[in-house]
Amino acid sequence: KLLKKKKILKNLIDTKGSDRIVEYFLSKNIIQKAKLKKASSKDIFFLFKLVNDPEVIKNSLSKKNVNFENHKHWFKKALQKKNISILIFKTVNHKLGQVRFDTNSKKQTFITYAVANEFRGANVGYKMLNLAIKKNSIKTNLYAIVKKNNEASKKIFKKLGFLLFKKDEKRGLVYYSKK
Repeated sequence: KLLKKKKILKNLIDTKGSDRIVEYFLSKNIIQKAKLKKASSKDIFFLFKLVNDPEVIKNSLSKKNVNFENHKHWFKKALQKKNISILIFKTVNHKLGQVRFDTNSKKQTFITYAVANEFRGANVGYKMLNLAIKKNSIKTNLYAIVKKNNEASKKIFKKLGFLLFKKDEKRGLVYYSKK
């Protein structure tokens, strides 16, 4: 009896609980109901959590943790700038990710994004970016800089119609553009 109970309990405590919860929400078409909203001051903690997520850091160009004071200072400024647009991909109860458009003085717009850990691998990145690009009629060329080993992002940008225009082997970066 004890061995049978042990096996049952072992299956309950298999460290896949969060995976099962995510599967449940995804099966309810949570992604289909998600919308893009302009970031507000209420999103500061969600974005702070994202920027410090180990997977986001691994794939970011800066490769470092951000302390909250620096994040808060940057975020307040970013919300006021006309050349930066931060969008949150969310449902009523869940924030799935964020997209950011940065337009520089040369009229080039760079796109960056991050997907919340619990929703990775569920096509959220593609759906979020596709919606963001369609909804935000960007009048400049779009650019994305991706780390060479970030296969998921490379695949997403190719699927969105971005074209590879430069590889920087020394820095391990790949550059994409879309007109």
